Amino acid sequence: MKLRPWIKENDGTQMKFAKRARIQQSAVSRICLGGDARGRVWACIATATDGEVTPLDHFPPTNSRGKK
Repeated sequence: MKLRPWIKENDGTQMKFAKRARIQQSAVSRICLGGDARGRVWACIATATDGEVTPLDHFPPTNSRGKK
């Protein structure tokens, strides 16, 4: 699941989620807008969502030819 719908269903606001995950709200916003973050931020997100949101939800792996 992507982060934006998870927040909408569970916390309601990016700020509440950022506090839950113990990360900056700006990082939450960046990810919700399609950006990326460092590994530590993704680890905090995965922990705060009980594994329901991971980097693979936002950036699925590609095959060796670059196709999704």
